[in-house]
Amino acid sequence: AYYDVQQAYTNKQDHKNALLYADSMAFVREASFPVTSSGANLVNITYTRIFTNTHDYSKAKFYARKSIALNKAMFGDSSAELSRSYSLLGNLYSDEGKFDSMLYYSRKVLKIRQAIYPKDHLQVAFCLDDIARTYNNMDKGALALPYQKEVERIYLKNYGPAHSYMAWAYDAEADSYAQMHQFDKAVEYNDRALGLFIPDVAKDTAAINRTSGIPFDTYIPDYLTSRVVMYTNRAINSREKADKIKYLKEAYRVADATDKYMQSYTRHFDSPENVSTAYQRMYDYYKICADIAYRLYQLTGEDKYRNSVLNYAENKRGAFLRSSILNSKAIHFSGVPDVVIKEEAAVRSAVTAAAGRDVPKSKKESVNKAYQQFLDRLAARYSNYYRLKYLPYQLNEKEIQQWLPNDSTAFAEYLFSKERIYILVTTKSKSSVIGLEHKDSVVAQIGNLRELLKT
Repeated sequence: AYYDVQQAYTNKQDHKNALLYADSMAFVREASFPVTSSGANLVNITYTRIFTNTHDYSKAKFYARKSIALNKAMFGDSSAELSRSYSLLGNLYSDEGKFDSMLYYSRKVLKIRQAIYPKDHLQVAFCLDDIARTYNNMDKGALALPYQKEVERIYLKNYGPAHSYMAWAYDAEADSYAQMHQFDKAVEYNDRALGLFIPDVAKDTAAINRTSGIPFDTYIPDYLTSRVVMYTNRAINSREKADKIKYLKEAYRVADATDKYMQSYTRHFDSPENVSTAYQRMYDYYKICADIAYRLYQLTGEDKYRNSVLNYAENKRGAFLRSSILNSKAIHFSGVPDVVIKEEAAVRSAVTAAAGRDVPKSKKESVNKAYQQFLDRLAARYSNYYRLKYLPYQLNEKEIQQWLPNDSTAFAEYLFSKERIYILVTTKSKSSVIGLEHKDSVVAQIGNLRELLKT
């Protein structure tokens, strides 16, 4: 019972209360289970996951190693239980960014699973996938690809061609091909991933823009982000200016579609917790998009791309705010009656329940109509709350200029992206963006920024 409550709090990212119930688990374990028991190991695994989630890696490793020692004592050196403990420690190292250690423990897992399972078993595939993604994280796509091909084969045999896990496999292969600069192949495999949700995408790339027709899946933003990165890298590796602009514009178009998809996602079929998690993943995505917009501004001089840097800065800044607001642990809002918050939760629960494949279409349409009517009432009566929770966080340079009282007042915002530090400055009469690439450049440009703010 304590474990179930702990798990519920973990799913809601309430790690403080999760830890309290884990402590209660440990108390019961000491009173009721031998030191060498599955109950004792469940406590070790629970603590490992909680401390990993809170980035307390030293404590997480302590409990992960206790789990390994316990499973060795109980089950020997070649057991499914021991492989799970090794996997837990490996994923901990991956979370910490120590990919060599992740590979070391993943290979231990693979050796055990290949010994105890048939070659087409899903547990073998999951381990192969861990190794492949670790190589991709290390920018070693050529080493990742053979593992991913085997993952694709096992998934296809176990799940069939239309399962969402196939999209997961295809997208990983696309990442590897992109790292190897085989961009046509990368797009082909990204088409395969998205094609399970957008059937026309390989022949009609504009289908990505028709976001209302795309089903809702937690990982579609990841597949779209992969496509954005592919075209960006293709542009960077192109020699001709025209090719750079062409591929960056395609990346920009997909980035815009992804943003619209996330907005639709927020208003539709998923639980607040899942949407919350998706927005956390979008934090780094918005940094990538800012870099795309800035590159296009440098190449074309078009003001819309400079303004897009500002918009992506706002979206990045708001990603974790929106994540917290969408998460169900945020239950009180100033000026909004609690009864409205509870009604919203009930309506969203009904929508989530109706999202299953076995739910009749008429039921889905009825539930979504009720949800849309509720959102319309919410927008009319509590506009600030609605805007905070459901509308994109965007600023327009002209709007900022209208808010500024006079020419001696400037609006300044910064953004740390993947490639640069951006400083965006808007005055009553003009706007500019400064992209600083290195520490030395930052120091050199401080004086320029001061002068710009003065004038």
